[in-house]
Amino acid sequence: MASQYPLAGLRILLVEDEYFTAHETQRVIERAGGAVVGPFGQLPEVMETGLAQPLDAAVIDIGLRGETAYRLAEALDARGVPYLFATGYDAAAVPEQFSGVPLLQKPFREPQLVRLVAELRDAQASVGNESGA
Repeated sequence: MASQYPLAGLRILLVEDEYFTAHETQRVIERAGGAVVGPFGQLPEVMETGLAQPLDAAVIDIGLRGETAYRLAEALDARGVPYLFATGYDAAAVPEQFSGVPLLQKPFREPQLVRLVAELRDAQASVGNESGA
């Protein structure tokens, strides 16, 4: 039986520059038991403040007020924090470097988001187990 709170205990960085989308995504994550770090709508702010927090996963919009979030994605990769792109971009627009990153196209449904974030956690846990952690 699936948990009522599949994201319980997870600190999830939320990067989204559209207010209503950010608010709704935050509500979905919290309703599934996750704690939201953010939301952040600007790249400089998230790079300085958001990355300073302990994180278990991240949900990132690629397009942020005229910038792309790929620099943030590289920083998350360096820290070993799993993430997904929740964006209006399609897979063809994403650089090959990020082709393995889950892509959730807007508009998305609540169960899709929760399932993908839970899968990020599960994949991270299996990587930790494989490395002897």
